[in-house]
Amino acid sequence: MAVGAAALERFRAALAAISEAVPRSIAGRLARLTTAGKKAKTHTFFLLAGPFGLFALACAKLDARLEDAMMRVLRVCCRLWDKVQKRSQLGALRVEVAEAVCAAERYMSATEMDIKFHNLIHLVDGIENLGRL
Repeated sequence: MAVGAAALERFRAALAAISEAVPRSIAGRLARLTTAGKKAKTHTFFLLAGPFGLFALACAKLDARLEDAMMRVLRVCCRLWDKVQKRSQLGALRVEVAEAVCAAERYMSATEMDIKFHNLIHLVDGIENLGRL
């Protein structure tokens, strides 16, 4: 199930609306998420792990199954970005991340995925071995 051009334009419009209300440094990073040329870095994608992403995703008006899968990804990214990670909860977090990534992969085409997305699965290992992000 591909993300259509109209949905992408609605997502971009929502990011543009957010960009008008945030500092320029954040606005520029948000713009790079959906434009060709300079690649966005993984930490830039984490700007979507909260109200910005939830708003933009709701504005995109995706197919319900894809929207649900992407909302799961945003929630799990928010949990990964949390400053306090309890070692006792890392197992549950690892399962939640894997389920969210698999749900998104089920509904998105392979051409819309990249290694940054796949690497979410390995972030829990990094937190376990090195500490929080």
